[in-house]
Amino acid sequence: MASAEPTLTDLRDCALLALGLEFASRRSELVGLDLEAQGDGTGVLEFAGDDGAIVRLLKGKTVIDKPDDVHVQLGVALKATRLWIEQGGIAVGTPLFRGIGKRNRVSPTHLCDRMVSRIVKKRVEDMGLDPKEYSGHSLRSGSITASFEAGLAAWIIKLTSRHKSTQILEGYNEPLERKKHALTNAIGL
Repeated sequence: MASAEPTLTDLRDCALLALGLEFASRRSELVGLDLEAQGDGTGVLEFAGDDGAIVRLLKGKTVIDKPDDVHVQLGVALKATRLWIEQGGIAVGTPLFRGIGKRNRVSPTHLCDRMVSRIVKKRVEDMGLDPKEYSGHSLRSGSITASFEAGLAAWIIKLTSRHKSTQILEGYNEPLERKKHALTNAIGL
């Protein structure tokens, strides 16, 4: 059975979810991105050719005295984002992630951060998972948790997550460590 062509909403959601996971984004950081040049957003996605892209956060929780840059490697997230930009007609200096209305009309304004949670919940439910177990923060926490599961050191994860405190970052790792080092595992039960 042939699958249906993806809709504009599918393309946007795929790009939003993939890019959000790729740079361990907060909801507000993700929906505040403009394409290539700052418009009215709080950050910019700048493509860097063979070097992938840079997410330059200009305002936000971790931005203190200078922009906070996060490098995004070439891969699925950037491929999905480029496809969304092309199909959604996203122009330089305008919001990257936007609402989509009737007749596939792409809104001129940024999505609100609450929409990230709605998109996450809808897409995990589409996969047969319980949406109550997921939120907009799942992109950030999932990225960090997967990085710890892959054995990355905290200092490497901080380059993307932008945590100033290793103690706060380690909070994402604690449930994994508890499971891995449970006494029943240690004594062979």
